[in-house]
Amino acid sequence: MIYRKIQNGTETELKQISFEEAFPLAGTGVLVFDSQIEEMNFYKEVVKKYPPTPKTSNEHKKNEPDISELLPFLDDEDLHEIVLSILNDEENSKYDNLDLEELFPFLNDEDTELLFIKGISSPDSKIDPVDLAPFVSEKALTAFVDEYLKGNYQEVDIDELYPFMKSSDIKRLFLHFLEKKNKTEE
Repeated sequence: MIYRKIQNGTETELKQISFEEAFPLAGTGVLVFDSQIEEMNFYKEVVKKYPPTPKTSNEHKKNEPDISELLPFLDDEDLHEIVLSILNDEENSKYDNLDLEELFPFLNDEDTELLFIKGISSPDSKIDPVDLAPFVSEKALTAFVDEYLKGNYQEVDIDELYPFMKSSDIKRLFLHFLEKKNKTEE
């Protein structure tokens, strides 16, 4: 038998319904069956009547390589060339359409830090320091905090970088903001 759950105040009641009544309710979570076999048979019939639509084929993408699948196979020199092109903001660079977030995991520490410095020092750069933060060393983030506390890089949304900083840097920022708040309240 097939039942439909009906909410009656705070209680849920089960009302027996026919197969035809249950059909439009398939997949809504309101149907209850006496057994798993009955439920399986019901959904077999639903699939027969409404077969799943096949995924549309991506014929137009068939010959396009997926760049993200190629990145792990580039050596450090090739990746460094890409980084230098990005750092130099070359006009009409062959890397203009590269999604930087796909690139970040494959860079060595030096290239990651170069891009991070570019991102924090150039607010109009296409490099988002927050996207890079998971790949930047704690040493580089500490250096950033040092500069931030000196008044540099104030346009960077530092709140987004906290999860990637070590506790001692967070504490330094906390004390800095507290001191700043105390000065404004005086």
